[in-house]
Amino acid sequence: MVTKTSPSWPWRLRFLRGFATGLRSATGPHTAVFDLTTRCNLQCFACPRHAPGAERSPAQDFPWAEFQRLCPELTDLGVAKLVFIGEGEPLLHPHLTDMVALAKRSGFYLVLVTNGSLLDGERADAFLAAGLDELRVSLWASTPEEYARNCAGNDPRLFARVLAGVKHLGERRRQGGRDRPHLTLHRPIERECFRGLPAMVGLAREAGCDALSFSPLKPIGGLCRERGLDRDEERELLPILRQLDATARAQGITTNVPETLERYRIGEHVWQAFPCYMGWIDVRIRANGDVMACGTCRTALGNLHGHSLWEIWNGATWQRFRRVTQRCEDFERAGLDCDCGFCCHALTNARMHRMLRWLPRRRGPVNREHA
Repeated sequence: MVTKTSPSWPWRLRFLRGFATGLRSATGPHTAVFDLTTRCNLQCFACPRHAPGAERSPAQDFPWAEFQRLCPELTDLGVAKLVFIGEGEPLLHPHLTDMVALAKRSGFYLVLVTNGSLLDGERADAFLAAGLDELRVSLWASTPEEYARNCAGNDPRLFARVLAGVKHLGERRRQGGRDRPHLTLHRPIERECFRGLPAMVGLAREAGCDALSFSPLKPIGGLCRERGLDRDEERELLPILRQLDATARAQGITTNVPETLERYRIGEHVWQAFPCYMGWIDVRIRANGDVMACGTCRTALGNLHGHSLWEIWNGATWQRFRRVTQRCEDFERAGLDCDCGFCCHALTNARMHRMLRWLPRRRGPVNREHA
């Protein structure tokens, strides 16, 4: 079944038309991911911008007026899904509830990713009223002790506050007879605490969550690489995740364990397995207006100040990115400033490659109309 979280058939057909004939897309992106703010109230050890000792970005919020201007263009381009995430914590944006409400009035499927520590009753009610589709809470721990270790320098009492906020939202949702937002607890997997992952099932049940999700630790910029699992630990992890999945599903909680196991099977060096297709599917919009193909690519392909998203999406710089990333050997030689280890889009790229590698296509000259 095709939902608003997966591309519609009209979008797919337009995508194929552009992909097969050159480097210029015949449709807009399917998903737009917004880094709403660079500010954060936590210091998680794996965060490249807010970990203790990290080089902080200047405090900046994506302008509310710019978001108001951009929403109609996103609609015209056929964008179906928005994700509010952050170089920082989205709940610190002063106009977040306004943005959620506008995004839903504009017809987008909307996902909000947060650390959950600022989720209070007022925000929960606002998200319910606006019709937020998904709330994903990134929780780096199964216990207050793990939380204190993984979020060094933060009050360990925030662990209970996160769960209380999610639980309140779930209760309010149930009282209103609603099925949205879909509530997910997300947990990156790292060396020190991976054996305690089964406790996440109890946390999800206690908080009234619908789902659990996991991901391999992603060492952005080489940060905390030593906290990733080695081969022996990965083998030890497999039965833990399989049993966790069975336990969760028996209690009505879905998981992404099969997808997580597949990401470990593919391995860290994703770009050696298949090309990157994100330049045809997503845009990542930074708080300063820079537009990237994904969140771990530090190469700006344009900026919204002075250019429309359509101009950037099909401009010469973006077309060159599509050319470079469509073959593994070109991607590696290009030396792009991208952290592709344990890529978040690995499974999407794998599915795309299975479909598209047999498609005859013309690499075509780069269109310099919007260079």
